[in-house]
Amino acid sequence: HAIPDLKLNLKFEIEVLCKCLSLEISEVDPSQLLGDKQMVLKFCQLGREDGEDVLRPHPSLDTEVKPAPYDTSIQQADSKPPYFESPLPPPVPQHPALYQYQAISTILPNMSSLVNINPRIALFQSFPQLQTYVWPAIEQAIKDLIRPVAERAMKIALTTAEHIIKKDFALDPDENRMRTAAYHMVKHMAAGMALITCRDPLLVTISKHLRNAFVSRGVSDDQKIIEQAANQVANDNTELACAFIQKTVVEQVSQEIDKKLAEEYDLRSSSRQQGRRYCNTEVLTYHAQRMPEQISLKPGPALHQQIAVYEEFGRCLPGFHPMAPPQRKETIMHSRQSEAIINSPDLVFLLTQCTQEVEALLHIAIQSPYSPLVTCLKHLLETLNKAQLVRNQQVIFVLIREALEGLFKALTFQMESDILIRFRDVYLYVLRSLQECKALGVNFVALHVTLALLEQRPDHRYYLPIIDLLSRLHMIDMREIDTFVAKDIERMDNQAILFGTHAVKHFLLSKQRDNLYNEGDLNKTLQALNRFAYSTHPPPELLVNILEAIKMNMSQPSNNAGIQHGGPDPMLQSSGLPSQQDMYPPPNNLPPHVLSELDQVSSGLMVPQLHPSADLMAPHPVLSRIQTHVPSPHGLEDPPGLSEKVELLLSEWVRSYHHPMMVKDMDQIYIVFVNKLQQQGIMKNDDLITRFFRISVEMCVGLCYKSMTEPENQRLARAKCYHTMDAFVKLVAVLMRFTGEPTNIQPKVNVLQKVIYTVAQVLLQDHQTRGSDFHQLPYQRFFIMLLTELNARDPVFELMSLHVLSIYSQVYHELRPAKAPGFAYAWLELISHRIFIEKVLIQTPQPKGWLYLQQLLVDLFTFLAPFLRNADLERPLQILYKGTLRVLLVLLHDFPEFLCDHHFVFCNVIPPNCIQMRNLILSAFPRNLGLPDPFTPDLKFEELPEIAQSPKILGEFLTIIPKEFKSELDSFLQTDSVDKIFPVKLRELLQTSATHPDTYNIPLLNALILYIGQSGISSLQTFSTPISPSSVQASVHFSLLKTVVSDVDTKGRYLLLNAITNQLRYPNSDTHYFSIVLLALFLRAQSEMVQEQITRVLLERLIVYRPHPWGLLVTFIELIKGEEYNFWEYRFVHCAPEIKRLFESVARSCIQQKQAHQQTTREELE
Repeated sequence: HAIPDLKLNLKFEIEVLCKCLSLEISEVDPSQLLGDKQMVLKFCQLGREDGEDVLRPHPSLDTEVKPAPYDTSIQQADSKPPYFESPLPPPVPQHPALYQYQAISTILPNMSSLVNINPRIALFQSFPQLQTYVWPAIEQAIKDLIRPVAERAMKIALTTAEHIIKKDFALDPDENRMRTAAYHMVKHMAAGMALITCRDPLLVTISKHLRNAFVSRGVSDDQKIIEQAANQVANDNTELACAFIQKTVVEQVSQEIDKKLAEEYDLRSSSRQQGRRYCNTEVLTYHAQRMPEQISLKPGPALHQQIAVYEEFGRCLPGFHPMAPPQRKETIMHSRQSEAIINSPDLVFLLTQCTQEVEALLHIAIQSPYSPLVTCLKHLLETLNKAQLVRNQQVIFVLIREALEGLFKALTFQMESDILIRFRDVYLYVLRSLQECKALGVNFVALHVTLALLEQRPDHRYYLPIIDLLSRLHMIDMREIDTFVAKDIERMDNQAILFGTHAVKHFLLSKQRDNLYNEGDLNKTLQALNRFAYSTHPPPELLVNILEAIKMNMSQPSNNAGIQHGGPDPMLQSSGLPSQQDMYPPPNNLPPHVLSELDQVSSGLMVPQLHPSADLMAPHPVLSRIQTHVPSPHGLEDPPGLSEKVELLLSEWVRSYHHPMMVKDMDQIYIVFVNKLQQQGIMKNDDLITRFFRISVEMCVGLCYKSMTEPENQRLARAKCYHTMDAFVKLVAVLMRFTGEPTNIQPKVNVLQKVIYTVAQVLLQDHQTRGSDFHQLPYQRFFIMLLTELNARDPVFELMSLHVLSIYSQVYHELRPAKAPGFAYAWLELISHRIFIEKVLIQTPQPKGWLYLQQLLVDLFTFLAPFLRNADLERPLQILYKGTLRVLLVLLHDFPEFLCDHHFVFCNVIPPNCIQMRNLILSAFPRNLGLPDPFTPDLKFEELPEIAQSPKILGEFLTIIPKEFKSELDSFLQTDSVDKIFPVKLRELLQTSATHPDTYNIPLLNALILYIGQSGISSLQTFSTPISPSSVQASVHFSLLKTVVSDVDTKGRYLLLNAITNQLRYPNSDTHYFSIVLLALFLRAQSEMVQEQITRVLLERLIVYRPHPWGLLVTFIELIKGEEYNFWEYRFVHCAPEIKRLFESVARSCIQQKQAHQQTTREELE
């Protein structure tokens, strides 16, 4: 206490201690122990287990202490200030937290269920009816206090949080990070202020209202008993009332802090959109000149330790139980993979979608020349199947690693084709799907993708195109890569030095860097390159130039706020890039050829490549396929005057197109127009051509929006829209026709691909920007009119037919309703357009064209599935659903073979409750098949010649079944021994979650049922045994099905019976076999519940509108007529009058149709 210049808070603590010990501070003799430096060090060492990081004595105790020299060589952007060594948790509230934050509602009436009333209170034992007045008293007390408490807490919390956030994040360019920290802090402060302000007044007010309520109800007991009851109830429920007021204040203050910091958010957002680097020079200069180095702010993201403090604020709200701590991202090279099961239906759905994508590509690419890629794809498919069963983080990491390895091989392949682009896309699709999964998240995928990347061999690990691609998709953690590269540079690794040089040049100096990273993200690499550059003799000149250019770039901040001061540039001082004079050159041990290679680094001409054809600095073309995750062209500044040029050229073309002489002199008009494009510099390079197409599309779309908003006749507005769009489509067609030689279609395909993808990109951007104001008309018109142009009788376009179909199918897949819901109506019309359907199903070779349409229909069913599953169909969805049914009716009538062959894939994605949609698909039968009348009297199934034929099923359903389990299943079916364990394994395999046994993997269930049935048919045919009820029931296949049907729960049995019923289609061997199986299951069921479910599955498919599958009708007629089944004797048939009438109505319908058939036959004979 007697030490000079001691901090006031320490003096205050000493005075409080003396008061607690009943001592007078003036009577205590001051000790000199703390002045003994050696004694202080000894005490500190005894107080620590490791004996390291010893506390330093106070400067005032040691006059010999000198300031540490400033060492710029060890300066790092993420160095830990002393006060961030271990973030302190927020102060613990005085009263224990009773409630979870999420358990408290902000709707006052909903809180009544949480009121705590002690039944042992004497007053309530005498007058139980008084308990009803407890909640009104609490509610009134809350209403009396909530407004003044909220105003005071919000005012203090907002003012304090605003100033602290502006101080701590003054140089952070990310407004989202600033916003999140502001939320955490203001919530914590508001909750604490509300707690200390309202608790005592609430206790008094609740007690007062309770006493008044009890007395006003005429309770004549002793006032002491009333007082005691009121006080106890108030004490038991004050925490609840406090929690409600706190959460109400917290929810309100979160909205107000955004208003306080809106200007700060806008400054950062506008700087990023304009391609400038945000920096408040006034704050930066102040910290650089006046603040100690250890606590001064640096440009770039806030420190991780600093963010941890704010996260702790958000986790521990006063008055509530602490929330679960966020998952910390440990050092990536030392992270352990958890074996915990990820229970997420979202993950199962996404893995199923990925499996279907891989299967579709594998079916197409199986005959392609890319055998290494096909092998990788097969391994990926196996891992996807395993991930659907196991679903722990270790398997997910293996999946990420295999997808990354496949992407490496696809990106470095020396050839280029559509199928190769699809290879690249499918690997990116898998990674993006995992990234979108809520159970995993962006951080999890970025962590493991980075880990998998750093485990690759050096030529893959340091391949800049893959780093650039993954960076644009936010799939890697550049801070971890920065640390890893810096360590390799320190070890004088040649490839790391080359990669680091290219990386800092590309991400920090390139014009196309898109502001992905700043100097803070590559700080360690920059420092390592600095130390390397100035430790060599002579230093690599161009590497030094790159580093100096980065310093110059950093010294030109984009934000002009603040005053420029004289003296050294604070940005250079805080950049972490020491000058040459500050470095002590160690011995040079780098090989000379590496130095010469670094001296050749100028404009990205010399880059570490796996193949000479790979362009390191150019964005990979696969980026154009991931439209929603790539910066849109709107974010790239067009050259000055380009928009005006395009507008003039497009206007001139529109006038020429609608001129009467256009048809006669089209070639001459085209030549003149192309010459003008060349004169204006539009045809100079691919980038300008792409910009020309994009700006033209945007202008056409803009004119359409303008026409649709004008108060005119809608028909006239559409005509105006078509006027410009049709001219643009004609321009595209003409450019395609006259590009390159007539017989060389590749340049024409490139033009088409460039235009189509540009339009799709503009569409997605427009859809995202306008939201509910989005108009699908101009885009629909473009796709239809261009397809019409390309379908004209032209020898040039006829050669491009397959390429046109492939490009259109891929773009339609990218624009599927799940990505652009506002485009769903037009999308459905486009995929069902007569020209497109004709090209896909007739003109294109069958497997390839049919797979395109299958994928698009799967996209449609997948989008509708959540709404159909929950029967949540608003008016717009009802229209889309009816349109889907009409498309299926057209396919059923004109292309039934398509539905026959792909029924398995469609049934996997259609929800079980969509009976009519499934019936439409299963009712299809080949046109060359004479379908027998199912109502023929005494129809003998086994006498039909068609039952000897196996149906054609596409979809590779065998790949859904895991290989290990398929081997076990085959061995079980081939032996006659009774294995009671295997059916249990089968049941567990079908369940998607151990904790939720009522969830099932429907695609796997359908695949297993189909495989067991086909295996049973093959087994009978091997021994030349006819398919009959006796032979089927004697087989091990039927025994397995019967056991599983008996063991599973009600939901699983319903899904399993649905899978069997899905095969009751037109006459074939599968229909015959599964009809016998279903009837045998009914006959030999050990429980009437099983028979009732079989009847339900059959009946619900028959009571909907026609058509009904042929096999379904035959099976149900046999069930209700067969004497051995005694169908009409079961209780469930007579359980209710309406149920009995329903059965009789269905049976009467079948009998009447039979009688009508008999009458027709008799008349024909007469």
